[in-house]
Amino acid sequence: MIESPSRARLRMEFRLAAPRLLPIVMLAGGLLPACAGTDNWLEHRAGDASDLVRGHVMSGTGFDVKVEATRFVGYGGGAYSADAWGFLDRRFLTWHESIVDCALCLPTLGFAFNVHKESGLSGTERVSGSYAVVLDGFQGGHGSGGQAHVRTEGDGSHPLDWLTVRLTAFCFVGFDLELRVGELIDLAAGLVCIDPGGDDR
Repeated sequence: MIESPSRARLRMEFRLAAPRLLPIVMLAGGLLPACAGTDNWLEHRAGDASDLVRGHVMSGTGFDVKVEATRFVGYGGGAYSADAWGFLDRRFLTWHESIVDCALCLPTLGFAFNVHKESGLSGTERVSGSYAVVLDGFQGGHGSGGQAHVRTEGDGSHPLDWLTVRLTAFCFVGFDLELRVGELIDLAAGLVCIDPGGDDR
C-alpha cells in the first residue's frame, strides 16, 4: 500500500519533534509519582476550586455596606445581627452571625484600616473570621514610615485570605459575597500535590 504524501509528511514531522518532546514527557512523568500516593486527588482539586467563591444571604436587623479590595483596602461599614444561609467551607449551611464592619482608605494621608468582627455565631464556628488591618505611612504619606499591622483573631484565618475581594450589602436583608483570589494559588499548587492552604485533609 502506497503512503500518501501528507501522511508521510506527518510521520517525518513526528520523528523530528519526538526528541524535543522527550524532556517534557520526562518532567510530567517525574511529577506523577508525587501525586500517586495522594488519596482523593480529584476530590481535593474540586474542593480547592469551590473555595474560590464563598457567599451567603442574611435576614435580620441592622445596616452594612462595605467593599474590600483585599483585606488591606476597604470602604464602608455597619453592624447587623442576622440569620444566614449560604455556601461555607465546601458545604451549604445555616447559621446566625453578628457582624461589626468598618473600613476607610485615605491615600493622601498614607493611612488605611479595615476591621471585620464576627461574634454571636451559632451553627458554625467561623465564617470568614475576624480580622483587623492597619496600614500607616504608605504612598509617601505622613504616617510612621510605611508600617502595616495585620491581626487575625486565632480563628483559622490564613495569609491566602488576605487577597480576598468582598462585597457586603445589608439592610434587614442582604448578602455577603467573597471572591477568594488567594485560593487560586492553593488550586494551582494542588495540581502538583502542594497544599499551601492546608485544607487537603
